[in-house]
Amino acid sequence: MYIDLSSDELAEVRAAVDRTIQILDKELVRTDAPRLQHDLAADVERLRRIRDKLVPQAQSAHV
Repeated sequence: MYIDLSSDELAEVRAAVDRTIQILDKELVRTDAPRLQHDLAADVERLRRIRDKLVPQAQSAHV
């Protein structure tokens, strides 16, 4: 899928994803509920994969 974003917009999206990952990581450490830990860990992993696909257009023609 290709999404047309300016480099500033892409940087904003990456920053938002990074902040979300940090928040979920903190919650993962705080919780002692196994099911919630599992769900949070899965969400963090999904967000990391998405973040890693968010590359500047100069590096990749299609994301």
